[in-house]
Amino acid sequence: MDESERLEKEQRQEAKIRVLLVDGIPTLPAYVFELSALLSDMPVDLRRVCGVIQTDPSLTAQVIRLCNSAVLGLQERVSNIEHAVILLGRNG
Repeated sequence: MDESERLEKEQRQEAKIRVLLVDGIPTLPAYVFELSALLSDMPVDLRRVCGVIQTDPSLTAQVIRLCNSAVLGLQERVSNIEHAVILLGRNG
């Protein structure tokens, strides 16, 4: 294999890698970065945390589901995100 063939092969491989990186790896939702920043603040502003979580219905449901799971062993049923965030902040 001569130099030009080797370069062409490398370029094809690089192009495949770029396609995999651009198309194959899902991007994280923006709220992930916002929550990370909020949760690293001291003291944590739980109202703002609730506001960010509520922007994604799936995330909201997952947080409430976590609170209602046996993991936390709560006696009461959690039905709103504000209650869930307070409980997780205290227990998490």
